[in-house]
Amino acid sequence: MGPSHISPVVVTFSPSVTVQDPADVDDPRADLRSATLAASHDGRVLTVSATLQQPTSPTTPNWWRGLSIPRPGITWGLNTDPTSGDWQYVANLRGDPDLGAYGFVERRQGGASQVVCPADASFDGSTYWLRFLTGCLGNPARVRLAAYVQLYDDSGSDIIGLDYAPGFGEYSDWLTIPLWTNHP
Repeated sequence: MGPSHISPVVVTFSPSVTVQDPADVDDPRADLRSATLAASHDGRVLTVSATLQQPTSPTTPNWWRGLSIPRPGITWGLNTDPTSGDWQYVANLRGDPDLGAYGFVERRQGGASQVVCPADASFDGSTYWLRFLTGCLGNPARVRLAAYVQLYDDSGSDIIGLDYAPGFGEYSDWLTIPLWTNHP
């Protein structure tokens, strides 16, 4: 299941940035170890990924379905404005016992969020992935990321852990997206 506007053809990625995070959360299921942002060779597709110390399937009954806000799952904060420390866009990976992994990209503006496009989500047993069109972010020339995870206990009401990579308020280096991408 995924957005029909992204070609099912295998896309290769060249430029990427990665952030690391030490083992620092009591519950390894919510301990974010690394996150990566990569651009396809043609610059039209972005992929974000994350690894946890002890990965769990997004179909796990409640860990991925908590009852409070922020919602459980993995969030990649994407910054396209070097004059701001804010997340202009957020890529979200959520889970459901029936649907499995699913994703979407939101634009943040003035304290509000608006979904701008769906994202292809997957989990291969060790890494969580989201793939979406660069146009979802307005075709920026460069972007940097931060990642956040929050998961719940089996009741769906108590948080088992939350973590940031590289750290709260920090970002990766800038990823430069191939310039010709920004032209129609």
